[in-house]
This record gives sequence, structure tokens and C-alpha cells, in this order.
Amino acid sequence: ILKQIPHFLGVDSDFMGDEAFIQKDGENTFSEIYQAFRMVSPAVLILSTCSMLSMLGWNYLAQRFKGFFEMVPAAVIALVVALGLNEGVLIPTGMLIDPSHFVNLPVAPGMSNFLKSFSFPNWDALSNPDLYRIAITLAVVASLETLLSVEAVDKIDKYKRTTSKNRELVAQGVGNFFAGLIGALPVTSVIVRSSANVNTGAMSKRSAIMHGIWLLLAVALIPHYLERIPLGALAAILILVGFKLCHPSLFRAMAAKGREQLIPFVVTILAIVLTDLLVGICIGIMVGFFFVIKSNTLKAIAVVYEGDNYLVRFTKDVSFLQKPFMSKVLNSIPAGSSLVIDGSHHVYVDNDIVAMIEDFVAASKEKKISVDLVKSSLARSPLFKE
Repeated sequence: ILKQIPHFLGVDSDFMGDEAFIQKDGENTFSEIYQAFRMVSPAVLILSTCSMLSMLGWNYLAQRFKGFFEMVPAAVIALVVALGLNEGVLIPTGMLIDPSHFVNLPVAPGMSNFLKSFSFPNWDALSNPDLYRIAITLAVVASLETLLSVEAVDKIDKYKRTTSKNRELVAQGVGNFFAGLIGALPVTSVIVRSSANVNTGAMSKRSAIMHGIWLLLAVALIPHYLERIPLGALAAILILVGFKLCHPSLFRAMAAKGREQLIPFVVTILAIVLTDLLVGICIGIMVGFFFVIKSNTLKAIAVVYEGDNYLVRFTKDVSFLQKPFMSKVLNSIPAGSSLVIDGSHHVYVDNDIVAMIEDFVAASKEKKISVDLVKSSLARSPLFKE
């Protein structure tokens, strides 16, 4: 949404699709928006606003009357409105829009011209180390983009089906292998086209194949007409699609799940906005990993007591991460108490934890602490093996 605001206002100094915080034109995401409000193109703003209003109106009609309104995508109506306004109103009245504000395809009309745009690999590049760095970066970013899109599409699928992520990534890898051999850009699942398929009633993955075929034919046969589409109209479509995917109800749902879910969620969003997709996701994973460790540390060992009777129970595998907490628990047992350590439910106990318990048992006689170990035939550790 943030990246589309300048295009919505008619400022296209940065290319459409840039996800980096620091942009190629020297601005960042927020300074670009600030500059855009100072350089608004009235004609583009009229087109963008009318496109957005037509989408909202068409969506309203589709929800209320179904039928034809539901069958025709609102995005198509938005583009038709933008094209009609530009060709029928703005151009006749002299409000000409600069060519830089329209879609630009480096392909001349006709299938023969389209085929000339294909190119074959330069195998000498295999000796360039930068090739492998860029290839790995593209593979990671494209894979993340696909996994995120798959997750989002599964949530909006009215049939609530679950996509095989392994199959999706294998298909993407095969597709990118052949795309590279003919000089094409890497492909990845993206939420805009995927959600368009879902919202227009697609019921299977064949819709994605047909989607690709129609795109291919459009670029090959009618690039001249595609180049008459204003970028502002596309920005209006993407803003509304983005709002549907990050509706305020989503944030309320995350907040209701507790800070363990909300904090990694918010940090990931901020990190992506302030860096780029790859760095933001990595930061989010690290924050999420911290909460996973914290949760496992607190929940692997349960402690209850009544008077001088204490029970320490291992509720699941106990790793070295629980060592500080276990040390704190054992040191808090007062002299003259009775302690039961129940290791019958665990599968694995780290050797450091075992050694700590053995040392405590050996020293317990001096503190007059009675220690009993609850054992099980399922335990791996000899200390709790029955």
C-alpha cells in the first residue's frame, strides 16, 4: 500500500514493484510519499480516484446482486473506467498525461516481434561469482514470496483447501529453470493474481495456468493497448487488494492471541517496510524464534508445591535451554523439604540437566532434602529409566 501511494498520485520516479525501503531514486518509502504529495498530477489523481471508486462500487453491487456483477472482476471495471476517462474526457479537454505514467512494455505488437525478445544464456557468466550470489538471493526471495502468497490464498479460499508447499516450490524451481534458458524473468506466486483468481470464482489450479496463457497472449499480441493503461489505475487496484489482505480485523485477531503472536507479527511488518522482504522476514523469524525458545523454556518444566512438599514435572523434552530455569528451581527448594522429580512423561532430558539433578541429589543429604525420582520405561535418560 505504501509503495503504491506515489503511483496513485502520479509520481512514478521509482519503478512499480520496488519493495526496498531505500529506493533507486535515492528516496525511501516515506520520503517518496512526502515528495509525491508535493508533485501530484491532477489528471492521474482523477483517474486513480475514479478507478478506486468504481472498484468499491462494483464490489458493493457484486455483494448485493451477485450474478453479472460477481462474474466480472472489479479490477477490470477499474481499468475500463480509467481508459474511458483518459481517452474520452482528459485527452479531449487537453489534460494530457505524461507517457511515463503509463505501462511500458519493450515489445512491439505481433507474435514475430514477441519471439525476437527471447534470448539464450551466456554460459561465460558461470565464471562470474556475482551470478551465484544473485541467483541465491532471487531463489530465497522468490521462495519466501511464494510461501507467503500460498499462506494468504489458502486463507481466502472458500473451500479451505491446503496447498502443498513442497509441490509449489518444486514447480516454481522447474519454471524458473526454463525461464532462465529463454531470457525470461524469474517467476513466483504473487498475491494479486492469485487473489484475483479466487475472487472471480476459480476452483482449481487450472485457473493459474489459464491466467498465465492470457497474460502471454496479451503481451505478445496487444502490447500497444496494454501501454495505454495508467499506472495510477493499477496502483488503485493494488491498494484495495492490499487493504483486503491487511484488514484491521487481522490485527485485532493477532492481538487477541497474545503478545507472543502479536510482537513477531508487528516486528515483521515494520522490518519489511523499513528494509525489504528478505531482511524483514529474517528479522521476523529471529524474533519469533526468541518467543519459541522462551515458551519452551517456561512450559517444559512445571513446578507445584504445598507447604514443604515440592513437585517438579517434565512435561516434554528438556533441553539445555531449560538449564537456567532448572537451576533456579532447585536452588529455591528450602532445607528440610520433600522433592519429587517426575521424569516419567519426558522423552529426552539433556545431559546438563541430568548432571544438575545428580549433583543436587548428592548434596541434598546435607540440606536434609528428601528427593524421589519418578521413572518410566519410556525414558531415554538412564536417570529416569525404570
